[in-house]
Amino acid sequence: MKPNPEIVHLEIEGLDFASTGRRYRVLHNGAVLLERCRDPLHEAARALLALGIVGKAATYAVGGTVPRMTFDIEAAATRTTVDGETRGPVTAKWTPPRQDAAEATGAARVAVNEEWELPQWPPTKSPALERHAAALAEETIQDLF
Repeated sequence: MKPNPEIVHLEIEGLDFASTGRRYRVLHNGAVLLERCRDPLHEAARALLALGIVGKAATYAVGGTVPRMTFDIEAAATRTTVDGETRGPVTAKWTPPRQDAAEATGAARVAVNEEWELPQWPPTKSPALERHAAALAEETIQDLF
């Protein structure tokens, strides 16, 4: 099977297990996009959006030729995976972490290459992202439990 050039190709590699679950590495065009992330699909969508990449993406095993999941980058960037004590895993609205909390938890970092300059969130004001965000405005993580 030949990959569709219009779909962003991401490879996801399982690394190890931390106290909060498995950690993953995400590769884009052979380069590390994310290292030690907890939610590879949604975190990769936010990283791609920050780089100005929109459209469809597909995830593959490292070296794989069959896509595991396909998704819309802009829609996936607004979501996160939550695994609660009584229900889960489910997807929920994502909100950016406070800067001090992200640093304290060692949140996954986007691999930055000298050519990339990552803008602040939200990276773009696309109509699709704004419509999706408006539809999710009422939803909170607490509503899911």
